[in-house]
Amino acid sequence: MSKHYNKDERFVPLMEKIVNEIIHRVRRTIEITTLFSVYTLNEAKDLCYQAKQLLLQWKIEYENIRIKLEDGFLIWNFEYRLLFDKTDYMSQICDDLIQMSSNLNQFYDIFGSEMKAVTGDEQMVDRVLEHVSNLKKSFSTCQFDIFDRDNSQQWRLFIEEFKHRSSIIEHEAKGFIHASFTQLRSAETALDMLMKFQKIDTTHVLAYEMIRQFSAILLQYCKEVDSIYDLFIKYKKNPPISKVNHCI
Repeated sequence: MSKHYNKDERFVPLMEKIVNEIIHRVRRTIEITTLFSVYTLNEAKDLCYQAKQLLLQWKIEYENIRIKLEDGFLIWNFEYRLLFDKTDYMSQICDDLIQMSSNLNQFYDIFGSEMKAVTGDEQMVDRVLEHVSNLKKSFSTCQFDIFDRDNSQQWRLFIEEFKHRSSIIEHEAKGFIHASFTQLRSAETALDMLMKFQKIDTTHVLAYEMIRQFSAILLQYCKEVDSIYDLFIKYKKNPPISKVNHCI
């Protein structure tokens, strides 16, 4: 044990410096007004996850050292509120950001180029994506320190507004998905998209809506088979001959 830091009045300020450095590093890394404009959603989510791990690791390391010292009959137990109140709260904020970035990313996973190809309604897909883009831009207008517990009420209101706007987009998107999959142009293309979609790790509310469309795809497949069958019956005795074959 250091002779200089063998007293609480000297050691506690050192611990506070460590806490403050961790807090400063997280604040410097997670700048809410630019987080989703400077970085992609996946990059932003990864940054928030790394920040959360840093905050959690600080607590884990403290506990590990405390246990080792107490096993050696040394008392090493400082006020938790002083050491972990701010970092625990910041960890919760990182969780919120991770969840919201996942929510946004899942919209983009669903409404990509494949959705345009399957539905044939590029304008509607672009409209949904525009709403998602505007929701993402709302973070740039957040003019308070999200990591300050004194602003917790403002942050809760921000989250509630995010959820509200997200639910509106989800409602519009669900209607679009349902309508589009009842008017499919190709069962094969739609099935390919859903099979790829199943590989996406998502718990998004629209995931269930997409999976439900398998029945619509099967219905479209049956229609296509019936159409082919009708053509076969109509022309089986006198099949049309293409000009190429006729020339040969």
